[in-house]
Amino acid sequence: MDVKEFKKEISILAHRQDYTTHGDLILSNTNGAKVLITAGIHGNELAGPYAIYTFIKRHKADLPVNITFIPLLNKYGLKHDRREDRLGRDLNRGFNKQLKDNNIEPLKYYINSQDPDLVVNLHEDDTHDGCYIYIPYDEMRNDALDILEAMSAYTKIYTGEKVFGDECEDGVIFQSKAQKRPKNQNSFEYFCYLKNIPYMTIETPGNDNLKNRCAAMVRALETIIGLN
Repeated sequence: MDVKEFKKEISILAHRQDYTTHGDLILSNTNGAKVLITAGIHGNELAGPYAIYTFIKRHKADLPVNITFIPLLNKYGLKHDRREDRLGRDLNRGFNKQLKDNNIEPLKYYINSQDPDLVVNLHEDDTHDGCYIYIPYDEMRNDALDILEAMSAYTKIYTGEKVFGDECEDGVIFQSKAQKRPKNQNSFEYFCYLKNIPYMTIETPGNDNLKNRCAAMVRALETIIGLN
């Protein structure tokens, strides 16, 4: 599928009546741990929505946990290939603010009403050469390393020691200490942290081939959900 066709298909998927229950929420009906998977908060980060689209098509019949997908938070940004929404706002800088006409409200609604067991955020970074994962608790480190190992079949893992000033070890950024004085108090990660909700923010290298980035993210989701 080319990018133009995908953008059309992901917009249709985000509004299908048999999946949608609130705004852009796409639910599986399986009982079990509640996992929220989000992507597309930055419209120019294409691999995350693409990976969710691929994952749903491949696995919607065999999901072992209760998954909520929000595949495309920033439709305007995706359409116009830009990070910000139509009002020029970075939506990942507005979670602890009151913003009008805000596309992240369905996401905040779900978090506040459902209290998920795990949140997975799919992002991309075209300034670092490799995948890396943010986690809030050190006990999640081994899981993050397993996910990165699975992703390494498709793209490189970041081997540097810093990402935007945060310490990075083997592609894992443990944010707990930084979160006491976060650089961004309005990010989705800090929003989850304040509510004591475990999260993983998975970043793929935006300068890599889109097919590889998407495949790496799909493999990450399969590893998280236990579809090895």
